[in-house]
Amino acid sequence: MAADEVIYVVGALNLIERGSLDTNFYLPDSLIRQGHPHRDVHMPGYVFALAPFVAALGPGLAAVALLNVLALVLLVLLVHAVARSLRVDPHPAAAAAALVPLLPPFPGYLYVAFPELLLPLLLLAGVWLSSGGVGAGRAALAGALYGVGPLFRENLLIALPIYAVLLPGRLLLRAFLPAAATVAALVYAVFGPGRAQLPNDVYPAILFESLRSARPAATLWRALEANVGHNLGLLAGARPWDNPEDGVLLLLLLLTLAAAGGALALRGRVRRVGLAAAASMLLVGVAVVVLYAVRATGRPWAGVRQFMAWQPLLLVFAVAGAWRLRRGRGPVLAAAAGVCLALSLSHVRFVNEEWKGRDLRRSRSFVRHVGPWLDPLQPKRIAVRSNNAFLYGLTRYPVEVIWPIRSLDELAAVERVVQFEFLVLPRSAPMLAYLEGNARYRHLNTHDPDGRFYIWQRLY
Repeated sequence: MAADEVIYVVGALNLIERGSLDTNFYLPDSLIRQGHPHRDVHMPGYVFALAPFVAALGPGLAAVALLNVLALVLLVLLVHAVARSLRVDPHPAAAAAALVPLLPPFPGYLYVAFPELLLPLLLLAGVWLSSGGVGAGRAALAGALYGVGPLFRENLLIALPIYAVLLPGRLLLRAFLPAAATVAALVYAVFGPGRAQLPNDVYPAILFESLRSARPAATLWRALEANVGHNLGLLAGARPWDNPEDGVLLLLLLLTLAAAGGALALRGRVRRVGLAAAASMLLVGVAVVVLYAVRATGRPWAGVRQFMAWQPLLLVFAVAGAWRLRRGRGPVLAAAAGVCLALSLSHVRFVNEEWKGRDLRRSRSFVRHVGPWLDPLQPKRIAVRSNNAFLYGLTRYPVEVIWPIRSLDELAAVERVVQFEFLVLPRSAPMLAYLEGNARYRHLNTHDPDGRFYIWQRLY
């Protein structure tokens, strides 16, 4: 498992065994600012969803895969249900549902402990509740579901234009919006405070850093301007024919345009819903360019993941539009399916070989070198310089991991905040000279000259 996957799975274990949402993995910056303990940077919706599966099957990929496969099956059924509730004809509704499992990068997340397959499920469920014959009860339930969205990811709030078009004004104002506002306020009040603040995150770190500065507005503007320039540069250098991630970004743009075109070929409220869905997708794009990262910047396919919740709904309108072609309908849909399959397979290879495979090899190496020394001493908390200690934190649960200790100043600050028993450093770490002869630390593995890591026991 990769780092964020382990954080989610261990979060589910903590919820099951301790009834706590506090994390077991701490960044030094967050510890220094917020103390110990505190929650992970992610909102806990996926942890809540994953916990029953971890309780039943244990903290491994079996639990993750079962949740994700069930989510994908429900997605297929919901796409068909939403299409029919919007009065799309049976054949294009079935075709859209059949294409969902091929949508890139959906197949690549079946064995990944990420909430990516749950997000479109939340959006489609809300759309289904808001379509067809809607009363106040269904509108309020759709609003509550919309308010729950930030518990999984805040970008789901950008779907509001879809609901504004789907629901009659009276139901929107009297049922949907009050329920949405109430639930969202509760979600943020209960689960928002106490989250870690990652210094490398664009959002929400930009907001916190700006508020701490002497000129908040100017600091915020400069940060946003720099991020927009960076993202536009990434887009300008995109290589969709060589880079699968860029290829999926291009496909997302084409899907949005195809959905808008398909909506224009329809009539009445269905047309407005399709255009609202395409407009909502474009708003997500603006938000990603301003507040996030459009392409990989140390996080795998981070930009693409922000758009995944909208893909199945847009697919409904794109297929409905393609179905109206008198000639060439079959070849167009077959070509689309082929492109989707090729890009999905590229993403699966990336997940298995370049992302999870690489992280797993490094994490297993860390466990193999460090485990024999630490396991007999059963530590409760370790500090490391490496980013590869997550698997150790999972396989030695409930040990806590502080990572990465990058400097002596950071080490001294963490020492003042929290007690830890061991410090693990690579053999080339510049802090080794400080630790040699330091009465507060004892070199544990002095008789392991070929080991990749130096392990120091903190005495006091």
